[in-house]
Amino acid sequence: MKKIGLLFTALLMLSCSASKEVIKGDEWSGFEELVTDQGIEFRAEWAKPQQQINMGGLTRVGDSPNRINLLGNPNFVQVSGNKVSGQLPFFGSQSFNVQFNSLDQNIAFEDATPQNMRMKFNERKNQYEISFNVTGQSNTYTMHMTVFPNKSAILRVNSANRSTISYEGKLVEERTEI
Repeated sequence: MKKIGLLFTALLMLSCSASKEVIKGDEWSGFEELVTDQGIEFRAEWAKPQQQINMGGLTRVGDSPNRINLLGNPNFVQVSGNKVSGQLPFFGSQSFNVQFNSLDQNIAFEDATPQNMRMKFNERKNQYEISFNVTGQSNTYTMHMTVFPNKSAILRVNSANRSTISYEGKLVEERTEI
């Protein structure tokens, strides 16, 4: 019985170490060209509001007020050269200058020109950092994206009219049609 338990544990450990796509050292050098020439797309899997919000029992199983699963919720941020498009759900508080019953509840911008675009590779942490400002219909957003070697990323969004929110997700190959 002990051997079966050891065998099961070994198989479980092997299956949990599934291979992940990793950006190799020589690919990092071409990452900035990829962003400027072909572009990248980020898709969020989790939203993490920085301010505790009362969801009033509307969350799904496994969600909490500060970590919300976005499975089944279409979202993306595309960065391609001098254009940025995005659609992200927003969970948090908004300041009083937002219209009552406004349809602009999400963070949304289409074919916007990013301002103050900065990309740099942090050799010490082995990660790429991208930051820019973009203006949507009613807000200007400051975005900071950190890309890790396994193509996972964290996107932090700041705005003057909304509370800060961050998203955890991945860079994907297929592009969302706008």
